[in-house]
Amino acid sequence: ALAPALAGAAARASNAARGAALVFCAWLAVASAEGYRPGKASSEYGLDDDDGGLVDHRTSAALFYSLFEVVSAYGTVGLSLGSLDDPDKLVDFCADFNAFSLCV
Repeated sequence: ALAPALAGAAARASNAARGAALVFCAWLAVASAEGYRPGKASSEYGLDDDDGGLVDHRTSAALFYSLFEVVSAYGTVGLSLGSLDDPDKLVDFCADFNAFSLCV
């Protein structure tokens, strides 16, 4: 009687791991296609940090926004944080994506 319960728990854990891996791969594909590179400073958007280097806060926000969009889409939630390119427009963050990222 214990074996079927363990098999069911193992199947649920396997499905959760598969879902998490799928979300991670989708996020990685979107981040790569959009050109987000963590730690790569941009003089256009960067701000000086304590070490005198450049920190790209826009890239960090874009990585988080893209993760949020992918998880929201995977879970069919439909939430969005809005556009980073034009915050005054009432559009989803996906409006900033290129065609490949939209297909993912």
